[in-house]
Amino acid sequence: MDINNCYRIEVMKRIIFFTLFFILPCFAANTPFGLRKDVRAFVVSMHQQHQFDTHKLTALMNDVHPLPVVVQQTAHPYEAQPWFKYYPTFITPDRIQEGVTFWKKNNAALTRAEKIYGVPPAMIVALIGIESKYGKNTGAYRVLDSVSTLAFNYPPRAKFFKQQLEEFLLLCREKHLDPKTLKGSYAGAIGQPQFIPSSFRHYAIDFSNDGTIDLSNNTTDVIGSIANYLYLNGWRRHEPIATKITENNTRMTSDSAIINSMLKGANAHLDLQQGTLLKLKTKNGYEHWIIYPNFFVILTYNHSINYAMVAYELSQAIKAGNKQ
Repeated sequence: MDINNCYRIEVMKRIIFFTLFFILPCFAANTPFGLRKDVRAFVVSMHQQHQFDTHKLTALMNDVHPLPVVVQQTAHPYEAQPWFKYYPTFITPDRIQEGVTFWKKNNAALTRAEKIYGVPPAMIVALIGIESKYGKNTGAYRVLDSVSTLAFNYPPRAKFFKQQLEEFLLLCREKHLDPKTLKGSYAGAIGQPQFIPSSFRHYAIDFSNDGTIDLSNNTTDVIGSIANYLYLNGWRRHEPIATKITENNTRMTSDSAIINSMLKGANAHLDLQQGTLLKLKTKNGYEHWIIYPNFFVILTYNHSINYAMVAYELSQAIKAGNKQ
């Protein structure tokens, strides 16, 4: 083979490489979302499993606007920060006082929820305060866009968010909701309690007994739904959530020694066998806590240790404020 032929082959290789890695993605980006091969496979699956109309669902998926920002936020969640940077965002005088006001305004529903499900009012109020600041911030993204983006453009969580997209479409069909207008968080969480679609379908209840479930505007439904969620995920009535170890003895070199010393004091009634040691990073070292089964129930709501501890700490601050 002469040098000219070798040169021509090399040029052709470069043209092919350039086409595959630079030009074709541009065409793919302009392809209607519903016509993507992976999205089409999802549509077929929804038809086979749940009898969705393929033409209507394809048209709906063509209306999806991918949101790169939700991929970025999902990849770098706020909960990933150290504890000492995370908690000041949520445990503030304003959020505590607003929680006290919310409790007093909705005391009847909170009392009824505690009686039925065993979940303390302070915990329900704290979760609403963290998730939506008592209904003030329920999310500005279309759930269809955010969940579809994460299902098909974010491989690390694709399986989970495809499930959530499926749950969302079923939710809209069952509750007669418009999938094109329903808004939520960057991760597709909906309403004051920020329930992901699967949680909405399986845990949301009509606590106000008005014939509908409204997690955006009906505070009674929100309260009952959170209580029902925690109850069905294992909440234990009248049992502790967490206990801070305040013993400050530098001679103690093991975590078990710290725990045993603490249990000899006022909190000796707590069962160590049911508790787990937790360390939270502070600016000057660590805080030590014992966490109990109810703490792990909070973790089903959000899998971040920081989140669960903020929920507990905020609930205690709101409870104290409500007593004053």
